[in-house]
Amino acid sequence: MIGVVAYDLLLMEILYYIKRKRGIDPRKFKMNKKMRRLVRFRNKFGLAGIALLTPILLQVPVGTILAGSIESNSKKVFLYMFISFSLYSIAFYLMNSMFDINPGDVLKQLQFWK
Repeated sequence: MIGVVAYDLLLMEILYYIKRKRGIDPRKFKMNKKMRRLVRFRNKFGLAGIALLTPILLQVPVGTILAGSIESNSKKVFLYMFISFSLYSIAFYLMNSMFDINPGDVLKQLQFWK
């Protein structure tokens, strides 16, 4: 959650700098294939989908920046991310304590993109 707070505050400062100091519209940038996929995902699943996939697939900085671009209310972003991180923590704890499954090994096996 420290990462979420830090990246959300950093994102707000960067957007303020771009808008006010430089006079540049931050929405005008070059699109590539990866950015198109992220924008399509953001539009399809919204804030809840981004928060759900942030701990596992998107990484904290990317997920926080996408969530911050959808929702301007930082408290709502923090709440969704906190719930998501809490659910994953509980799920991983239960996997480890009840079924003797190491979540780290499972995640390494699921990382087919590396």
